[in-house]
Amino acid sequence: MPRSSPNMTLSRPYMLIIALLAAQVCTVATADITQGVKSDFEDGSTQGWQGNSAPTNIATGGPDGAGDNFLQIGGGNRFATYNATVPYTGLVDSDVIALEVDLMRPASDVETLPMRIVLFGPGPNVRWTSATPQVVPNDGVWRRYIFSMLEGDLIRVLGSGSYNDLISDVDRTMLRYDPDPPSSGGQSVGGTLGIDNVAFFGDLIFSTSFD
Repeated sequence: MPRSSPNMTLSRPYMLIIALLAAQVCTVATADITQGVKSDFEDGSTQGWQGNSAPTNIATGGPDGAGDNFLQIGGGNRFATYNATVPYTGLVDSDVIALEVDLMRPASDVETLPMRIVLFGPGPNVRWTSATPQVVPNDGVWRRYIFSMLEGDLIRVLGSGSYNDLISDVDRTMLRYDPDPPSSGGQSVGGTLGIDNVAFFGDLIFSTSFD
């Protein structure tokens, strides 16, 4: 006599519990900060970049020359810009190890710019920044810069909590002028900085082109 199949009908409460657990697993597994999503400013907006340094979309003169939009910052009590929207906030994908960006400091400005990435959160008053800055020359030339997000390349400059806490819930991503030693607040400086093609990359293989 063939064996009967077990009854797999679930009651409504059990079905609800399973659905909630599945939704929780999906939420944990989905990263907000992922590879390849790019801020290129071609839509004429600042694409979520803000701050006291008056981020402004400039319609021409980016890395690709005439007609290539880019973001410009300058002035303000801190020389920085940040983004508090996805994909610059939330859980960092396990493949992401760096932020790449094109930067340009006009030759008319006096100082070179030591720039760092700053990651905020989770919670208030938590900040990690580049242990070593990337220096942008004041020569009017666009160059690609890589800001590592690996634990060994960052230093906590404000608050408490582990690196793993940080990358599980980034509150905002910032680019900031900050000469040595690394600080929690950065400094003010005159002049402007051009920013373009901001994106996260990983797998120890960095892009050579955003095209």
